[in-house]
Amino acid sequence: MRIRRSSRQGSVVLTLVGRLDLAAAPWLQRVILKQLAEPPPAIICDLSRVEGIDPLCAGVFTSIRHPALGWPGTALVL
Repeated sequence: MRIRRSSRQGSVVLTLVGRLDLAAAPWLQRVILKQLAEPPPAIICDLSRVEGIDPLCAGVFTSIRHPALGWPGTALVL
């Protein structure tokens, strides 16, 4: 899996390329948490280039716990 970071209107866009598997899931979670260190209005995870998601990894997005996600100004969008 590769992750390309860009921005759009102040929001962070993470474009995921490849396969989301057990090896990539913890790394993806760390990348998202790093972006939350300076909370943008939104973090957009573009999944259009993902070739497949291991069923055991499907919950990686919902398992992220960070105080910034509880504030009304930060959204995690797939």
